[in-house]
Amino acid sequence: MAGICYRNDGEPIFTGYRYPLPDLDEIPFPARRLFPIQKYRYSPLMLGKNIMDLVTSRGCPFRCNFCHTKALSPKFRDQSPQKTIEEIKLLRSEYGADSLLFHNDILTANKSNTRELCDLMIKENLVMHWSCLTHVNCLDEELLVKMKAAGCYQIWFGVESGSQRLLDFCNKNLKLDTAREVFAMCNKHGIMTHALFSLGLPGETREETKQTIDFAIEIDPCFAQFSLASPLKGT
Repeated sequence: MAGICYRNDGEPIFTGYRYPLPDLDEIPFPARRLFPIQKYRYSPLMLGKNIMDLVTSRGCPFRCNFCHTKALSPKFRDQSPQKTIEEIKLLRSEYGADSLLFHNDILTANKSNTRELCDLMIKENLVMHWSCLTHVNCLDEELLVKMKAAGCYQIWFGVESGSQRLLDFCNKNLKLDTAREVFAMCNKHGIMTHALFSLGLPGETREETKQTIDFAIEIDPCFAQFSLASPLKGT
């Protein structure tokens, strides 16, 4: 079967790449019952006593040259809002979920699907605390207000740098002014923000590192996370 990596007598074996399914609704839900998920807990800084995570899309429409996504899942695909609602109902009924973390690379890449999902959560009485990751280019105020009404309380953004030169070099497709506007918008509506930054990008100068730190202070996120850029294979 393609798509499997394993060791045989200490030797790594790779069975080849598997063609990605275009319709994620065909994929069954993860067999969480086979894993001791109750032994794992998220950070106490996150809301909820029983936080469950789910992934409702694959890939990313952006092509940042430092990211693993373009190597592992180059084409963006997402499951239908109806399928996501089924999974949320399952997480609540079988695992007692009172909070959700959407682990999609970018939850709001398909804005219409996200709007429909929020509408269904409200209609189906599934409003609970949830957080997600997205890109500043994939969020507007109308959508943000709808997300909050459906229970969204925190959004993680990959900002990466306070240097526009580095952002352009990395093909981040992000303008600093857009980031300023989106973080101000989240603060306005009481949405907690988690800003992700990368230090040590190729060609980064000491001054640009300082620009990144200064920019983190300027946009005033609830949390700021600084990671070291790593030259992963495929990036």
